[in-house]
Amino acid sequence: MRLILFRLSLVLSIIVLDQWSKNLAIALLGEYERLSLLTFLDFTLIYNKGIAFSLFDFQSGMQTLPLIIITFIAIAVFIFLLIRNKWSNIEEIGILFIIGGAIGNLIDRITQGAVTDFILFYYNDLYFPAFNFADSFITVGITVLLITELSRKKE
Repeated sequence: MRLILFRLSLVLSIIVLDQWSKNLAIALLGEYERLSLLTFLDFTLIYNKGIAFSLFDFQSGMQTLPLIIITFIAIAVFIFLLIRNKWSNIEEIGILFIIGGAIGNLIDRITQGAVTDFILFYYNDLYFPAFNFADSFITVGITVLLITELSRKKE
């Protein structure tokens, strides 16, 4: 029971942080407006109708429903894997990060038809595509799983 509460608490914390930060960005910024924080970091409000790095970001919006369905399936697969297999604590946290981040972005896609991105890193004229906390949690989760798998293969 404690494990289930931990899992739910972690996933809900990720979702709450993600949705709170996106709502704050929406409240403070107009679309494409930039707020400079550091010499390499701005907040800028962007609605991404596509997937990572704005791939498949078409104005028609025809990709929205397929992306919602794919995200539901991905979340279901990760929940199934979490329950079905034995994972180390770090791997489990990685999977929970992925699930929480995916749900955060899914909420946006369902309610707005696009994912809210607002964190923009850059150096001079080189820009990393805008992202959000959900994207960060997904990336960290995938990185954790990759590192643990690669370290397991070395042994």
